[in-house]
Order: sequence, then C-alpha cells, then structure tokens
Amino acid sequence: KQILTSKGLLVSKQGGGTYVSKALNAGLTDPLMELLSQRSDFRYDILEVRHALDSESAYYAALRATPADKENIQQAFDRMHTVQIDGFDSIVAARADADFHLAITEASHNIAL
Repeated sequence: KQILTSKGLLVSKQGGGTYVSKALNAGLTDPLMELLSQRSDFRYDILEVRHALDSESAYYAALRATPADKENIQQAFDRMHTVQIDGFDSIVAARADADFHLAITEASHNIAL
C-alpha cells in the first residue's frame, strides 16, 4: 500500500481510508464504462465478479488479518450498520458498503485483490 501511495496510485485520507487515485481511476473506468454501456445485462457480470472477489477476499482476510485489520473491519461494519438503521441516503449507504468490503480486502493482504 505504501509503494502504491508513493507512486500516486492510491490516496490515503486520515480517518477516511485508502482510495484509488482519481487519475488512475478515470483511466481504468472510462473504457470499462464504455464497454459496459454497450451491454444491457452488464450488471449481472459485475455481480458475478464481485461475488468471486468478495469470497476470495474474505477467505484470505480470515487467514491473514491482523488485530488492527479486524478492528478496521469491525469499525467499517458498525458504520455500515448504522447507516442502514438510520436510513441515510443511498450514496452514503453505498460508500459505507464499499468501505466495509475494502476493509476486508485490505485485510487479505493480497495486493491483486
């Protein structure tokens, strides 16, 4: 993570997590979004990929998570749960969900995931 941050590929925000750089994100997602917009059933493809990656991330996180990773996962879960219970808007809920999944993926300690 530190190497990717130093190369400008990831951006870390104090207390807010780590995110893919907007420049890199745009370079990767623009062609992907164009491709996906050509297929009406692309959502199913995304769900299949997410299912596979989430399962593998969770498996490796269960094997490799440090106590700090486990705390990050718990905090992200608590935020996601609070957002759902308190009825925040869909953008806030989606961000909380993404942060939870990212915490699990980071705990896998697999840079490719």
